[in-house]
Amino acid sequence: MHSCDAAYIVHCGIDASYIWQVIPAVKPEKGRKMFSLIRYLQAWKQYGVAVRELSNLNDRELADIGITRSDIPQVAWDHARR
Repeated sequence: MHSCDAAYIVHCGIDASYIWQVIPAVKPEKGRKMFSLIRYLQAWKQYGVAVRELSNLNDRELADIGITRSDIPQVAWDHARR
């Protein structure tokens, strides 16, 4: 399985059962790398959503939740990596 296939799985929301059908054919070290890549791509997608949502708030709304506009990337990344 290529990394572009893993990205396709994450992007298109292919059922996880597909991954489990493919894994037996993948060497363990490649399987770990693939899952690591999938986790990173999922986090990146969540990061984008969080940045978009927070960016839509005005400065007063951001202040109400205790962050500034310059904090958005860090707050979004922290949220995505949980």
